[in-house]
Amino acid sequence: LNGTIFYANQSFAHMVGMEANSMRGRPYTDLGTDIARSLVTHTLAVHQTGDLSSFTETLTVDGKPRYFFTSCTPFRDEAGRMSGVVSVYSDVTDLATAQQKAQQMVNQTVNAYVRAVEAVDSYLCGHSSLMAQLAVTLAYVLDKTDATTLATLRTAANLSQIGMIQLPRELLTKSGALTPEERTQLQKHVEYARRALEGIDFGLPVLEAISQMYEREDGSGYPAGLSGDAICENARILAVANTFCALVRSRSYRQALSVEQALEILSEQPPKYDMHVVAALRKFLASEQGAA
Repeated sequence: LNGTIFYANQSFAHMVGMEANSMRGRPYTDLGTDIARSLVTHTLAVHQTGDLSSFTETLTVDGKPRYFFTSCTPFRDEAGRMSGVVSVYSDVTDLATAQQKAQQMVNQTVNAYVRAVEAVDSYLCGHSSLMAQLAVTLAYVLDKTDATTLATLRTAANLSQIGMIQLPRELLTKSGALTPEERTQLQKHVEYARRALEGIDFGLPVLEAISQMYEREDGSGYPAGLSGDAICENARILAVANTFCALVRSRSYRQALSVEQALEILSEQPPKYDMHVVAALRKFLASEQGAA
């Protein structure tokens, strides 16, 4: 706790470019800015809580950034008084690099799918990205800002239309009303999307969100006729974002609606959409950013 190194093993000594047997008794400030800041952070955190702590941090080793997962434990004397902190640095650079590459591959796959969808139906051009932006914005308004939720919404929105590729082009571009048979055929796009994506490990509940975003609060949606809380929260956010973005843009069978007309449809009673999400949409649209 006084900032003095009591013990360091060979690996840590190599990390800071020193000899292990020369480190005992030296002040932490001798270890370089990155490591010194790291040790101070650990010591303060463990001292304040008196309990275990862990950190994910990037430190420079041999002139290159390395990723570390560091676990820290209070060191106590025979009387049980805390006198120091034991920090164990685990180099997870290879794992982090592999994860980054995997995420990059997923992002490239998503972008390829989006381009394929937009090539099939020009009316869908830009729809996925616009919906993704709005869904993430609604999540912020709803205070759902954890990384998993935001990544799931963004990825699911971008991939939500992928099943359209397997539908007949004339069905997607029909200018008149759909027959009951055509509507049934159109609704198969959700199952087509699920089949196309089920082999991809997103590490996120993306498939669940895509599979349920066309369900409705009153059970009138598809494909499973789910209602209320049986529909996951991500899907309820995507449902509002998707419908709003579709309504305010032109389609082959109608002109674009105004924002107010779209909000009236989303607010119809009995509710088909989560009213908390619709309220979040109204709040956003009333803001300076939403008005722009």
